[in-house]
Amino acid sequence: LPGSRESEIKKLLPLFLDLIDEMLSYNADETYKFLLIQAYGQENLIEQILSSSSHAITCYPQSDKVTLMQHADIAIGASGTVLLEAAFYKLPAIMCYKVNPITAYIARKLTKIKFFHIINIAAQSYIIPEFIQKNCDSKKIAAAAIKLLSPDARQQQLDNIAQYIDILGDDKIEKKPSQKAADIINGYL
Repeated sequence: LPGSRESEIKKLLPLFLDLIDEMLSYNADETYKFLLIQAYGQENLIEQILSSSSHAITCYPQSDKVTLMQHADIAIGASGTVLLEAAFYKLPAIMCYKVNPITAYIARKLTKIKFFHIINIAAQSYIIPEFIQKNCDSKKIAAAAIKLLSPDARQQQLDNIAQYIDILGDDKIEKKPSQKAADIINGYL
């Protein structure tokens, strides 16, 4: 899930291809299936980047996203709505994000947010591993992914996110989850 914008895809998809190599280097005997949900309007860019890869990566349209999330073991993706959706579908996740260094510098000066994933902001702790800017490195992400694929780590993340999903998605409360998430974030700005 390398994002939906061209700049995100150009930064993150090559990193995800490196991530595949890193994961395979941990255990060459392990079999992984790498799936990619294509962003609307970015199919050509994704195909262009994937054409340089020697890995078999299955691409799916956005319309298959829910089904894939319901059957995947983990999600690795850009920050944003897609990883909140993963949490709602009880899919353990890892967040990755890179922006222009100048943009990152300005953002650090203008905000006091320590966490980026909405679940982490609500919890004020790292429930969803975040790999931002310099930490957005294929070796670090691969190590976190291998760990998250273990049953104990997977269940621990799911248990930890459950209470925050209940808060963000409680049908008895009139606000939509997106509005609740915005309210939480605004509290830290």
